[in-house]
Amino acid sequence: MKGDRDEYTRCRGAILLFFLVLLLPVSAWCVELSVRAAVEKQEVYVGESFLLQIQIEGDDSPEEPDLSTITDFHVQKRGGQQNSSTSITIINGKMDQVVRRGYIYNFNLTPKKEGVLQIPSIKVTADGNVLQTEPISIYTKKPQETEDFKLSLQLSKNTFYVGEPVELIATWYLAKDVKEIGFNLPLLDDPRFILANPDDSGSGRQNAVRIPLDGREVLGLRGEGVLDGRRYMTLRFKQVLIAKQAGEFVLPQATLSCKALTGYRRDRRHDMFGDIFGNDFFGRGRQGVYATVITPSNELNISVAPLPEKGKPAGFSGLVGEFSITANAVPTEVNVGDPITLSIQVAGPYVKKVELPPLHSRPGIAENFKIPDEMAPGEINGMIKTFTQTIRAKHPDVKEVPVIQLDFFNPKTGHYETVHSHSIPLNVRATRIVTAEDAMGRELLPQKKDIEGSTEGIAYNYEGSDVIENQEMLASGFAAGTAQFVSLVLPPALFVVLLSGVGLVRRRDKDSAGLRARKAHANFLNAMKTLQKVPISESTSLSAKIADALRQYLGDKVNLPAGALTYQDVESPLARRGVSPQVLATLKSVFQDCEAMQYAGNGTNPADFGSILKRARDIVSQLEKTM
Repeated sequence: MKGDRDEYTRCRGAILLFFLVLLLPVSAWCVELSVRAAVEKQEVYVGESFLLQIQIEGDDSPEEPDLSTITDFHVQKRGGQQNSSTSITIINGKMDQVVRRGYIYNFNLTPKKEGVLQIPSIKVTADGNVLQTEPISIYTKKPQETEDFKLSLQLSKNTFYVGEPVELIATWYLAKDVKEIGFNLPLLDDPRFILANPDDSGSGRQNAVRIPLDGREVLGLRGEGVLDGRRYMTLRFKQVLIAKQAGEFVLPQATLSCKALTGYRRDRRHDMFGDIFGNDFFGRGRQGVYATVITPSNELNISVAPLPEKGKPAGFSGLVGEFSITANAVPTEVNVGDPITLSIQVAGPYVKKVELPPLHSRPGIAENFKIPDEMAPGEINGMIKTFTQTIRAKHPDVKEVPVIQLDFFNPKTGHYETVHSHSIPLNVRATRIVTAEDAMGRELLPQKKDIEGSTEGIAYNYEGSDVIENQEMLASGFAAGTAQFVSLVLPPALFVVLLSGVGLVRRRDKDSAGLRARKAHANFLNAMKTLQKVPISESTSLSAKIADALRQYLGDKVNLPAGALTYQDVESPLARRGVSPQVLATLKSVFQDCEAMQYAGNGTNPADFGSILKRARDIVSQLEKTM
């Protein structure tokens, strides 16, 4: 009885407090609209990335700021998130409500040169108003080379022609464990040059490692090397360099930033055995300490010669190198108008740049073959680019697909050269035009066109057995009627079935992101089971595969491409889905450890990979429970 009275008293008090709050005078106000730019640090090394935040107050859905005016830094987007809150205070019976609406955009900036650089004023459109940030000065210093890290740039040749692809090789020598590496190549922003991935990027090799490079990824190969009498681990990647203009140039230094292991500190949370034995007997209380290191490369002097005007073919497309061309056609025995698949293969250095002129301009092709207006883009396989096109013979006098030529400049001989494919013999048969008689399958009888008159006038209401036709339904007539009925009903029925299927497919595709998210966990677990079967002798490649599985899982969960996904890309989306900072910190450490082991190579204990497998499964399980 007493408990009931207490419960009644509490309920009555809550109700009275609710109505009291409703009756209180309320004063609500919002934060004034403003924008500001903030940086993580104002003194950095050339090639060292730092965080730039654009903080908007008073609007939680502003337009993304345009950072195209920033020219002294590489800019990389890191996403954004809302920064809104509501607070209520009650003082002397007066309730004040403060509504704070805001948004934060994150960017990574990497300085390209040393000196005092300027982040200019940035325009932001928020709540229909155009706001501007204040400019910020950044002091950048030239990085210094250390004994533990060296960066070397080499070219396959230092004297070459405009348009000639040469190989740029970057080799990083390292003597310590590292993580979070990033290359800075100023050549990427130099309009005088083209820098691109080579045709053979090293994909599929066991010692391949992904390397971030200006917002994209290149594949590097891990190995060992000796420099100045000291043995290092090496990380090497290649790029194709093409000069767009002639002259003498000094290629600027590249830089590489990383976090290098500098020592260990005691972790008191795991120091039980250290307390018992007086030292860290099992090494469980040690935690790695990392420091940012920036390593500069050497400079390169190059000489670029112009292409000669003498002997330049009329159809020259700018190809420089040594190339060959072959062609084949299938089928070679056809009727007039039948499709013929023509394949043209071009082999040579850096075939990504190869483009064939339209077939309409080739002698003997336009007048003898029907050709689509546009040619399909070529497919690259190693150092061969294949162009595929459908052509149709116009008349039976066509005897062959004529030769196809390719013009290029050969830097070895210093002259323009032309290569030809072989002609392809064809047997083209004439085709008779299909007429209405062929379609009906019988000869059409001539129809009488004359109009005959009737002496009896208009014939109607005739009587007599001679005007009655036999309407008896025969079996053959019934069958014919049934066939006609089916031919009339079946197409609409098939159309309805097809339309329903298309609707189901469209509904499924519309929720493709949801389908990816639902299957993400199962796909991840299958990947982990596969990795458990990998022999311990191949453990050096496991870290990359674990990271790939994590990228795929996270990409499916937050609907992002998984190829080059980083922790920074998923941090904000996961936080918006309610993932706690503790779980995010654990996820980041798994990413970092996978990355560190990729660069550690044979110096890593294979037993550590079992621990990373378990941690990866555990963190994904925690994410599943939250999301």
